[in-house]
Amino acid sequence: MKLIKYFLLSCLLLFSPMYSYQVTPNQTAYEFFTLANHAFEKSEWIEVIKYSKIIIQKFPNTSFT
Repeated sequence: MKLIKYFLLSCLLLFSPMYSYQVTPNQTAYEFFTLANHAFEKSEWIEVIKYSKIIIQKFPNTSFT
């Protein structure tokens, strides 16, 4: 079941429209990863997508991508 959730989340990330979110300079990739993880645990998929896209777009060279 968990594998299915990861697969669906990956599909949503790949095929959802790009969003424009403001990232303040003092926020780190770890903070966004933590937010995405909490949202994932609560099954808040839109929030997971939002934070994951921020990590991918703004922090491409970190270990979180």
